[in-house]
Amino acid sequence: ENMNRKEFFLTGSWMSYSAPFPGREWALTAHYFATGELKFDPAFIYKKFPLSKVDEAFALYRNPAQVHGKIMLINQ
Repeated sequence: ENMNRKEFFLTGSWMSYSAPFPGREWALTAHYFATGELKFDPAFIYKKFPLSKVDEAFALYRNPAQVHGKIMLINQ
């Protein structure tokens, strides 16, 4: 209903690629980031956690209104 009758913003990803792995899509994305033609908004990341604190990261989702963006898990 919301999709048909209201305006909204959708942010996400499609985990798909063409052969051979990782595919032309990933190569183009890396190229555009490297040249500055594609910019990343740092506000998109709400918080960063090392994998050792994964429980703490997921605990934030107990109150969904608390999270304003993506939570990034970092392999440290």
